[in-house]
Amino acid sequence: SLLQIPLPEKMRAFELRESLTNLRTGIVSHAIQPADALARYNRLIHEIQIHLATSVHHLAQNHDLAALSRLGLVKEQCGQVRAAVYAALLDPASAHGVLLPAQNAVLTAPHFVTALTNGVSPEVVRLLSPQRLFSAIKGYFARASALMPSGLPSTPFRAASWFDEASAFIDYLHGLETAILSAIAEATLSEIRNTEIIIIGITGSALVLAAGLVLLTITTFQKILAALDTLKTALANAAHSGNLDTLLQTAPPANEFGLIHEGIKELVGTVRAILDENETRATTDTLTGLANRLRFNEALELEVARRRRHPGRLSLIICDIDHFKAVNDTWGHPVGDKVLQAFARILRSGIRRTDMAARWGGEEFAILAVDTAGQDAAALAEKLRQAIASSDFSSAGRLSASFGVAELMLEDTAQTLVDRTDRALYRAKAGGRNCVCREG
Repeated sequence: SLLQIPLPEKMRAFELRESLTNLRTGIVSHAIQPADALARYNRLIHEIQIHLATSVHHLAQNHDLAALSRLGLVKEQCGQVRAAVYAALLDPASAHGVLLPAQNAVLTAPHFVTALTNGVSPEVVRLLSPQRLFSAIKGYFARASALMPSGLPSTPFRAASWFDEASAFIDYLHGLETAILSAIAEATLSEIRNTEIIIIGITGSALVLAAGLVLLTITTFQKILAALDTLKTALANAAHSGNLDTLLQTAPPANEFGLIHEGIKELVGTVRAILDENETRATTDTLTGLANRLRFNEALELEVARRRRHPGRLSLIICDIDHFKAVNDTWGHPVGDKVLQAFARILRSGIRRTDMAARWGGEEFAILAVDTAGQDAAALAEKLRQAIASSDFSSAGRLSASFGVAELMLEDTAQTLVDRTDRALYRAKAGGRNCVCREG
């Protein structure tokens, strides 16, 4: 745990408490003069402070966080494989070598299971279940390898099925991350309670000293308990709510025990940064930097549900680069990748901050236009179409794109809105491409 203290230092804490008890006995029996008693008391308080500072050093020795970070890396690799297989199933010619390096990085790394158990707390090991996790990851990569096409035509249905299957597995890994983080917070809270019990015992022994020492003792240890109570409350709230911001925003006490508080906040902040980075990687298309389909679908579902509670306009645009396969066949995939990146930049610069652009799959892109009527969304699509048609895409030269537009109706779900927009895109492509068609 975060406050793991070796046995010798725990024994030292009990020795300090025994010294306070002996000092009290000497004062009561008049065997120790008041001046000598005060000097001894000051020395004992100084030793207690040194002991507490030494215990804080062990905050850095934590293997649970290392296991959590390794799990995040595994999730990232699985996300990359999901995207690679999905793209390959849609367009076999776009398959690239992500699967094998990712598989080797996870499965052939030495001591994979040992790294998730060595020095890790039993509760985190129980949550991880490393052997079962290892088998699940092997199954994931085996499934991915089996789906990788070899000269077969594109299969959109299998691509969508794979994307849902892979997303469920990645969600399972994300759930493990959340459970482990909660376990770390709960273990830390338990250790703080144990530390508080020791400090209370020391406080109880010191309170029976002479009247001149009582006030000093109460003041000192009240500050200690207040600092620990503040930290304990913040950790309990964070563990209960699952929201690390409640801990990170807690102000530390203005004394030396604020260092303990700051140390734990720094560790939790590091975990938060790791989780945020992994979340961003899992929801962003690595080639274009736009949102990926998973993130876009979540945003679409949220906006549709919001329109049920608060009526408003919402439109969806789906566009497709015309004859993109010819670009890859003629100039190669590196040029094709540059075209996709340039296309994404045009979309990003042509929409509002409140809108969302995403790579829908292959050479298809989607735009969620919030608070926008269908005719306004069609005007936006036309503006983007013209910007694309007038742009020079490096070696590929001038290109065009077809656009489908639909506005959310009362009876629509997220899926029916997508289906209607797809039909509009199909009409645009069937009508000669390089145009905008609106559904409804």
